Amino acid sequence: SLFDEPVFVLTSDVDWASEYCVGDFLDCVIPFGIRPTVFMTHRSPLLEECLAQELIEVGLHPNFLPGSDHGRDVQSVIEHMFRLVPNAVSFRSHAYVDSTEISLALVERGIKYDSNLCLYLQPNLKPLWHWLGTLRFPVFWEDDVHSFNGKGWDFSEFKETFFSPGLKILNVHPFMFAVNVPTYDYYQKRKEQGKHLTE
Repeated sequence: SLFDEPVFVLTSDVDWASEYCVGDFLDCVIPFGIRPTVFMTHRSPLLEECLAQELIEVGLHPNFLPGSDHGRDVQSVIEHMFRLVPNAVSFRSHAYVDSTEISLALVERGIKYDSNLCLYLQPNLKPLWHWLGTLRFPVFWEDDVHSFNGKGWDFSEFKETFFSPGLKILNVHPFMFAVNVPTYDYYQKRKEQGKHLTE
């Protein structure tokens, strides 16, 4: 079957990153012919231009956490997000927040796919059927989860796992990519800079 080999998919949670950070990430992947799925948190002229040129796929990255600038409750967050990406068919929540209420509300708006589960470095991953009939694509590797776990950045340590059979969705945050974040502590102390970084 398809997943008897590693199947790589590149995604990115924008997480309010500046245009500079977003551009730095895209400048590295698009020349290789990679068409990443980008989960948007805010309006970005650069992402809108890339979407218009069909260089990227776009999904929603709603923030359902308390104090969210997307809205005060599930419905207001979803309304905000669909104003941002009216034709969205996929989502991944900020911090992977999930609930029956969220899933039901998003399916009612036409969401068909999500990537709202992180199964870090687990082999033999495949798409999962949500009970609502949507497809869930679990994340195999994520940069902030990797640094949170205190893992090193020598790829040779993980090469065998990466090239094992199964779906390999990789999730990269533009700010972490742009500043080449070395540790989770470094990221926590500087992540607010990502909204304003210009070089």
